[in-house]
Amino acid sequence: MTRSIDLGWIPLSGSLQGKLDLYASLLLEWNKKIRLTGFSTPDEVRRHLILDSLLAFELLHERLPAEIIDFGSGNGTPGLLFAILAPNHRITLLERIEKKRIFIEYAASRLGLSNTRTLPSLSCPIISPLILMKAITLDDLFSDPAIRKNTVPPCNLFRFGHDSHSACIPVSSYAITGGVHSWGETKTISLTESIFQG
Repeated sequence: MTRSIDLGWIPLSGSLQGKLDLYASLLLEWNKKIRLTGFSTPDEVRRHLILDSLLAFELLHERLPAEIIDFGSGNGTPGLLFAILAPNHRITLLERIEKKRIFIEYAASRLGLSNTRTLPSLSCPIISPLILMKAITLDDLFSDPAIRKNTVPPCNLFRFGHDSHSACIPVSSYAITGGVHSWGETKTISLTESIFQG
């Protein structure tokens, strides 16, 4: 059953708004050289990448563990945005494509983030992490031997959209609605929560 959650307007401080704008600017600048997104304007990046991550963070922020993994980070969402929003949590951004990892590391540096690390695969054990997946499926996750070897269950998995896998216990599905007043729009995203017991 899907739980509907209306977050209303999400408040953004001036410094947070500045970091989110910088992320959008860096992404669009690098997107001219390497394919990071299909979006081509700051408004599109805010609506489809940043707002999705803000909505997920608002739902999860009170239950975030110390270690968070963004599996298949690609353009850095949601991992970089969670790192901005949760500076006391360690965010591991996993991305196999080297040029995308270079972008993520550059963006993290420009954003002044000291709580991130970017890796091609998970190389050391992480106990009970929260794993975020946006453009990656649960099949992709469980076909990665490093994930199976180095995550110590139980792991909470949050997949943007709807997805299930036989290795997981489904927990809940969310329809999260909200927006940013200064951006003048709201949207609804889907988030599926599962637990991997090992």
